[in-house]
Amino acid sequence: LAARLDALEADRKAQGERTEQLEDEVRSLHARLSARGVDVRTEREVQRMTAELGGRVRKVEARMQQDATAQAQAMATSARLARLEEKSETLERLVRQTLGAVERQVASLQAMVLEAASDVATWKAES
Repeated sequence: LAARLDALEADRKAQGERTEQLEDEVRSLHARLSARGVDVRTEREVQRMTAELGGRVRKVEARMQQDATAQAQAMATSARLARLEEKSETLERLVRQTLGAVERQVASLQAMVLEAASDVATWKAES
């Protein structure tokens, strides 16, 4: 058992040394790339940036959806206003026609009243 524990401890130390060597290599590569002007980002930074860009894309998509909805509402409102304008013009034409008919009837009635007044005056003059 002691031999097995010693072997595990030696293996752990060897892994720790190998980890340190790998970290040194990564730092060295990072320094060499940085010296060449290469922007080296860690995977975590890339994931963060990707998530941030994904958030921005979702915001843009939401804004585009809102714009599309607003445009559809504006088109519907415009169509509604066009229909209301047509109805308004139709009503205006009907009111003018009705007013013209009423004015003709008033003129006709005035003529009848004048004729009746003339008849009454003539009847009084003859009586």
